[in-house]
Amino acid sequence: MTLAKKIVLLLMAAGMLLAVFLESVPASSEEMKHDMSKMAMGAQSPATAGYRKAMDKMHKDMMIKYTGNADVDFVRGMIPHHQGAIDMAKVEIANGKDPEIRKLAEGVVTAQEAEIKQMRDWETVPVLGQGTWKMGEDRRRRDDEVAALKLGLDLGITLIDTAEMYASGGSEEVVAQAMEGRRDEIFLVSKVLPSNASRAGVKRSCENSLKRLGTDRIDLYLLHWPGSVPLSETVEAFETLKKAGKIRHWGVSNFDTDEMEDLVGLADGGNVQTNQVLYNLSRRGPEFDLAPWSLKRGIPLIAYSPVEQGALARNARLEAVASRHNATAAQVALAWVMAQPGVIAIPKASRQEHVRQNAGALDISLTAQDFADLDRAFPPPTRKRGLEMI
Repeated sequence: MTLAKKIVLLLMAAGMLLAVFLESVPASSEEMKHDMSKMAMGAQSPATAGYRKAMDKMHKDMMIKYTGNADVDFVRGMIPHHQGAIDMAKVEIANGKDPEIRKLAEGVVTAQEAEIKQMRDWETVPVLGQGTWKMGEDRRRRDDEVAALKLGLDLGITLIDTAEMYASGGSEEVVAQAMEGRRDEIFLVSKVLPSNASRAGVKRSCENSLKRLGTDRIDLYLLHWPGSVPLSETVEAFETLKKAGKIRHWGVSNFDTDEMEDLVGLADGGNVQTNQVLYNLSRRGPEFDLAPWSLKRGIPLIAYSPVEQGALARNARLEAVASRHNATAAQVALAWVMAQPGVIAIPKASRQEHVRQNAGALDISLTAQDFADLDRAFPPPTRKRGLEMI
């Protein structure tokens, strides 16, 4: 490895480790994070300034469009050399002879893994999960759905997402069958409907979900979308369930930036662990403000419908990128979502062949050129859009 490459790897590693640290700094330390971010981007270091200039040139060559929003541009600019650092690090781990650089390379990979799997309280969860929307609607498909979930568990996809709304509880019953004898392997997510988000309603819904799921605890319990019940009442109910050991963490789903700001301003609202939203290549609206806002506060996004209900699996522009990796368009779409900082993907797969395909996406390392081509095919947002949901 040349001296120049060593310097670049060192700077990338430092930047990535700092990014992980910044995610863990409490929101009350915004001034500290701002100063450290400035330093990381070269504002106070002549040596780093030269690296920043080189990166700016690379971004220009790749046609990365900046918005003028510092948070958005930081995240958008990080992604190409974020992946580049990982690729370079893996090569160095496999082939390098310099023990110091090898150790540094291992740190790059470790930092990347921590960044995409870490929740606010430092618990790590898989970057890829299994969604279950529409499972349980047709009893004739029950065996296939259970088999698909079990295969996912065998392949290490141990986060399962469900909800009381899905098939009116039928999805939770499918999950219960798949979990038999394996509960301790699984990070289990379920959701309460907004119409049940009162103190009494949350307690009742949680108890019903636990019964259908055949378990004594839910790892992450989400409010499915904003409703008419005051958020303070729902948060209080979630905290009560935590103290009782019925749930381990709580979060929300389909919350836009202003709603998240209202939430974290409430008593105990800062205990929110995640926000599950619609996010994929064809629906990049969250990147304008919600994703950067969440990343700064260490609140991971869980992306549902990461392949746009299968529509992206038939996209010619994705197929062109996929051909470079001997992969499918769906795998590239999924790999792109998982490569975003602080994002977890939960595609639904009710058939075993789709589960295997989803698992295969974990082996895809998109290149800087791939990201550039995908940005041209699916341009990032240049203005605020209302949060989409399905």
